[in-house]
Amino acid sequence: MRPGSPVLEPALAAVPVIPEHELLRPIASGAYGQVWLARSALGTLRAVKIVRRDRFDRAEDFEREFRGLQRFEPVSRTHEALVDILQIGRQDDWFYYVMELADDATPKGEQPAADSTTKDRPSLPGSPLHNPHSAFHTPYYKPLTLRQRIRDLGFLPAAEALVLGRRLAAALAHLHAQGLVHRDVKPSNILYIGGQPKLADAGLVAAVDDARSLVGTPGYIPPEGPGTPQADIYGLGKVLYEAAFGKDRQDFPQLPPDLTTRSDHATLLELNEIIAKACDQDPRRRHANSESLLAELELSKRGGSVRRRRSLSHLWAVGSKVGLAASLLATIVVASAWVHSRIRDAELHSAVPGVDELVAEGDMYSLGGTPERLSNSLSSFSEAATLDPKCSKAFIGIFCIRMAQEDRTGKASSNLQRAAADLMRVSPNSAEAHIAAAFVKFCDRQLAEALEEARRATKMRAASKDGLGMVHLLYGLYLLNAGYTDDALREYRIAKQFSPADPILEKHLGYAYLAKRNFPEALKQFQKSVSLEERDSDAYESIGRVCEELGDFPTAIEASRQCDLKRGADPAWVKKFYDDLLQAFRERGAQGYWEKRLDYARMETPPDAHYLATLYARLNQTEAAYKWLQAAYDQGTLRDLYYDLCWNHSDPRFKEIAAKVGLRP
Repeated sequence: MRPGSPVLEPALAAVPVIPEHELLRPIASGAYGQVWLARSALGTLRAVKIVRRDRFDRAEDFEREFRGLQRFEPVSRTHEALVDILQIGRQDDWFYYVMELADDATPKGEQPAADSTTKDRPSLPGSPLHNPHSAFHTPYYKPLTLRQRIRDLGFLPAAEALVLGRRLAAALAHLHAQGLVHRDVKPSNILYIGGQPKLADAGLVAAVDDARSLVGTPGYIPPEGPGTPQADIYGLGKVLYEAAFGKDRQDFPQLPPDLTTRSDHATLLELNEIIAKACDQDPRRRHANSESLLAELELSKRGGSVRRRRSLSHLWAVGSKVGLAASLLATIVVASAWVHSRIRDAELHSAVPGVDELVAEGDMYSLGGTPERLSNSLSSFSEAATLDPKCSKAFIGIFCIRMAQEDRTGKASSNLQRAAADLMRVSPNSAEAHIAAAFVKFCDRQLAEALEEARRATKMRAASKDGLGMVHLLYGLYLLNAGYTDDALREYRIAKQFSPADPILEKHLGYAYLAKRNFPEALKQFQKSVSLEERDSDAYESIGRVCEELGDFPTAIEASRQCDLKRGADPAWVKKFYDDLLQAFRERGAQGYWEKRLDYARMETPPDAHYLATLYARLNQTEAAYKWLQAAYDQGTLRDLYYDLCWNHSDPRFKEIAAKVGLRP
């Protein structure tokens, strides 16, 4: 054996006979058998995998593998990113399948010079294999896998990693649609054929309902175990992590310390956001299916920002019963990813060495959303601002993190006020500065002044078209909070011209239609928001609210259940709470539903005054309702009064409180 060739287990004592194929030599070995280089009767080189019964502890596992292969064989030839299975056969204690052959991973310098049989044959596009049909190279051939490609290059360029991800996500989506799962997605099971990556090792494919055996490779198996579409998504996420960053799967989620020195680091940050979701420890927080994963990879291909779409989930885990004011915070926090990833204006970049790298580092930390990572993010932005006191991006970052750290009760903190003032000082003519000023005024209950700042922001320079859309969205949100619903819809429609497929914008359109009591349109918008970002708990909560207004309490219960699960609530508590709600509705209708919600709300410590007020209003207990509404105002926890549909706007008590919060009469 020549130096550097892979060490394989000894060949089978008796080489099996494969119809119309000559087995030349073993080229790979796995847990269940060997892969041989073979020549067909027509002289074409193929790969033949032989799977033996004695490799399995149980006969039923051996039979399961063969059943999976039988189901996969016709499917394999119906997708370009699956390795074609050309022939299968079986004897009593072994079975085999013939596959198309991978490209040759042998470095060209180690291959013999071409002779008359090879010199005129063109190379395959992008492939190191000179002649896949000639036996001349067989002593030197070894299959080109993604594992080998990562070893050769260290890591793949971001553009190539995205292509890889899209092809394999599409292959998994096709496989899952046929009721099959792969069970061992990893770099050595991805072959390059004609220069294109394909998912291989069909022997591990199994039916979803027949796939619970413990197979797979440590590090690519999710915590809940293998054998499901969600587990395949997890494995592909780890594959993309290794391919894009050149790190071992066990290092996840660490990123290379020199990432910002790579010219494609902005694209890599987008890809990392997708990978982080695919590899979430909780399968409920991963992509719902392979199509969802593919959609996000396609968004990155088109230049869209997955990171900006995700800022809602990553920068701020929304608490229960939070309305438009809280959603405002989540919306403005989006400015962090928007500014850092989309800015084109040269004046917003720093000439001071290391400052842009610190800003990028702060942005990376911010995506984690945990208190520790937000603190690290703030440190990076602050250091950048110290080194360059005129760096707008650093001060935008500081403001966004200060917002994420707010406790969202009462007035804006001194830290947030200072951050807004610093941003205005550094960049007084930017939309971002006036967005910050508007938010502080909104927190301080100065709604008229907040409206004016937001209106002014729409006239200022924004960092990008996406940014301009965000400015109009924010102005619309303030208008909606002030009761100017039609004006808010106008601003949202302007924003939609700049961001036609933004889940946050679709959700805010739903808020406006809900305030107008146009429930069908509101439901349509919230459902569209969920389809674009299935982890947004706010949208599920809003679907529940619409269904409550429509009297469809079972659907409202299920939507609210999904909302709480996505917010990380204890599953056992969620089950009991919503089972109790459903039982109360079945026994006493809407009255029982609202009474049961009130029973639970009374047990909260401390009580949520605003939420209690709305529940008493639903139950027509107006004295208690207004007592708690006044308490909510006094505590500074009153939220989005115009969004509540349970109040009589002609009641003098409502008018009095509405005037205090700046709501239009």
